[in-house]
Amino acid sequence: MCPDGTFKTHTSLCHNLNQAALDCLIFGQRKQNIPGLMQFANRKPPGTTLHRETHVTHKPIFAGQRIHIYLSENTSIFLKWRIKMNSIIRPMTPKDKNSVLEMMRVFYASPAVFTNGSDDIFRTDIENCINDNPYLEGYIFEVSGEIQGYGMIAKSFSTEFGRPCMWIEDIYIKESCRGAGIGSKFIDYIGEKYPDAILRLEVEEENERAVNVYKKNGFSFLPYLEMKK
Repeated sequence: MCPDGTFKTHTSLCHNLNQAALDCLIFGQRKQNIPGLMQFANRKPPGTTLHRETHVTHKPIFAGQRIHIYLSENTSIFLKWRIKMNSIIRPMTPKDKNSVLEMMRVFYASPAVFTNGSDDIFRTDIENCINDNPYLEGYIFEVSGEIQGYGMIAKSFSTEFGRPCMWIEDIYIKESCRGAGIGSKFIDYIGEKYPDAILRLEVEEENERAVNVYKKNGFSFLPYLEMKK
């Protein structure tokens, strides 16, 4: 912190940057791969050596202010990176029932899903996720300790590919955390948990954002039409 407290003041202006990120910038060291910040992290003002109380001749440079100015152009990139880094994926538990029910109501009322479902169906799904159903698993996406989404996968076996098949039934992420890579993180999580399985999912062709995410994660369209009875 600078002697006059500028560092602390500007920390709050920088969307509560964590200490590790601030140290990374102030000391000019590449301690973490922070998108959008490396240019500043490796740049030192002419004639200076960055440290906790940086000075050019006898005039102090307020590191917090410099960070704030630089982040004004990179806030979105940094916040998305921060959301992903602070996110965890964990199994669904009984205490999550109400939160998941609310999210399922939103998800199934959106254009991403063809059917609207019902509370009875949602509750059945949730109960099966938390009661060790061998065919269904439920997961919670948390960011900084708060629930920001959920995922459900159904297990089957593909005779076409001769391998177990994990159907990604639901991926829902609250709007404030979308675009931060949580969906991709979940796909990686399932792939690592079931390395011998193929992953399959359904997606509306009009949902371009989701389609692009899935393609980036290695998914491709199959030349089939899905039918049900």
